[in-house]
Amino acid sequence: PVLNDPDMAVWDSFQNQYWPATYLTDRNGRLRLTEIGEGNDAKVEQAVRTLLNEGGDAGPATAMPEAGPPNPLTEERYLGADRGISSIAEGIVPAGTTVTRHDDPAGQDEIALSGSFTGADQYLVAQKGARVQLGFNAADVYTVVAPDGPQPVTVTVELDGKPVPPADRGKDVTVLPDGTTVATITQDDLYTLVQGTSNREGELTLTARDRPLRLFTFTFG
Repeated sequence: PVLNDPDMAVWDSFQNQYWPATYLTDRNGRLRLTEIGEGNDAKVEQAVRTLLNEGGDAGPATAMPEAGPPNPLTEERYLGADRGISSIAEGIVPAGTTVTRHDDPAGQDEIALSGSFTGADQYLVAQKGARVQLGFNAADVYTVVAPDGPQPVTVTVELDGKPVPPADRGKDVTVLPDGTTVATITQDDLYTLVQGTSNREGELTLTARDRPLRLFTFTFG
């Protein structure tokens, strides 16, 4: 079964701040396990087996692994005026306004802006040449972005101030002849920018090279 939750009622009832997140309940409706992020399949499967082995026993719940994230995975970061207040270190860009920003470098789990930006409720428009920096702790970094117009946008993608190395390069990142790593944004979609093997602290920088770019959110795994 697939749960349709367009008003985020279930999401909010769990006070959920992560994507993906797994919540495992037993047959009595008791929450028994919370797992944040991807790559925890074996742990979740073992927890399911534990609950299946309990059968119909209505006695005390068997001890389960501690709930909560196994590491300080960066939470989803929003850039629109409606939800970006806790993400953008030096404040959101109000909807309908265009500003020039020169924020201080991004701290952990923060977004810093440099250049010209136009605010909107659900996204932030980075004008041509504008730069977005993000401090994160994760293995993988994804972004939901779109062109701000009918033509594709080329975005420079840097990790720790340098081109993304092959070992960390997401599937949507390519390399130009001069070594610059870029992503070509053709439509409103989720793009994979960084794919690592384990969580790490890093700084991701995106620069709109040729046209304005709509930035909705960053997510992590």
